[in-house]
Amino acid sequence: MKGYVNVLWTALLAPRGTPPAIVKQLHGEIAVALENADVRRVLEGGGATPETSTPDALAAFIKAELEKWTRVVKQAGITL
Repeated sequence: MKGYVNVLWTALLAPRGTPPAIVKQLHGEIAVALENADVRRVLEGGGATPETSTPDALAAFIKAELEKWTRVVKQAGITL
C-alpha cells in the first residue's frame, strides 16, 4: 500500500504486571549484552540491526504499530 513501510522487528517482552524493578534490570542487562562486540557480530551476521530504546518507547512503538496495521487491514478489507 502506498505510504506504508514495513520493517521486521523483534523485542523482548515481559508479562503484564512484572515489577518495574525487574523490567529495569532486564532492560539494563540486555542493553549491556547488545554492546558486546561478539553479540553484535552474531546478530548483524543474521541480518539484524541491534538497537535499544526504553520500555516506555517500546510500548509506544508497539501501540503505534498496532494502530497502523489495524488501519491497513480494515482499509484493505482483509479478513481471516
